[in-house]
Amino acid sequence: MYQAPLIKKVFKVIDTLVEEGNDLRLSYIVKKTGINKGTLYGILSAMEREGYVKKDKERKTYSISTRLVDLAKRILKKADLPGIARPFLERLSQKFDETVFLGVRDGDHITILDVVEPAKVYKISSPPGTKLPITAGATGKVVLSFLTDDEIKSIIKKKGLKRYTEKSILDEKEFLEELRRVRESKYSIEFEEYMKGVWACAAPVFSNGKPLAFVWIVGFTSLLREERVPEIIEEVKDTVHLVSLAYESFWRKEEKSYG
Repeated sequence: MYQAPLIKKVFKVIDTLVEEGNDLRLSYIVKKTGINKGTLYGILSAMEREGYVKKDKERKTYSISTRLVDLAKRILKKADLPGIARPFLERLSQKFDETVFLGVRDGDHITILDVVEPAKVYKISSPPGTKLPITAGATGKVVLSFLTDDEIKSIIKKKGLKRYTEKSILDEKEFLEELRRVRESKYSIEFEEYMKGVWACAAPVFSNGKPLAFVWIVGFTSLLREERVPEIIEEVKDTVHLVSLAYESFWRKEEKSYG
């Protein structure tokens, strides 16, 4: 399998800066990484320009920057999200006896991070790691609702509006109008637009006022009682609100412990 040599060298540099501490001379980093001086200088210069490394021009030494530390924190925060969200996903799944998912936007897709399934035999399921189209279903609508119309049009031009079922929205103007409604309500519910015989309701998890992840519940349309729809919507909105609060609370405590 092909491995990009330069990328491997960049990670060697990052490992050395993290493990060996601050104020490292170029010659010392060369010795620790085995990367030749010219290539190493180019890597460090590029990282400095992007703000991931700071250089003391008088002492000619290199250190990790606060931006690199912040990046590491953001990665850790997303890694901890499924554990924080799990109890709330389980509660939602048990209440309606349906499958609940947690996922994030991943470029032009939505990637499932976690899934909670009911105990019943007939249920809808997809394993963590599964990628879903960003233009499809209730979850896709919620994800896209946080983008501008121009950004959405660009994605539609690239990905298209596909006919997953006879109820899929194929008209761009109608699709954009639907996203405006989702943008206002902060949730989406759809019936058989992505999968025939399946309904879904989705809403965003926020962190610092921005969408961090998405929670959605799915079930079979034939088993859904119409009078339960408003309750499902409210419970999904309550769930993402509780996950958002728990996530923010957890990381406030963690950051205090870091000093």
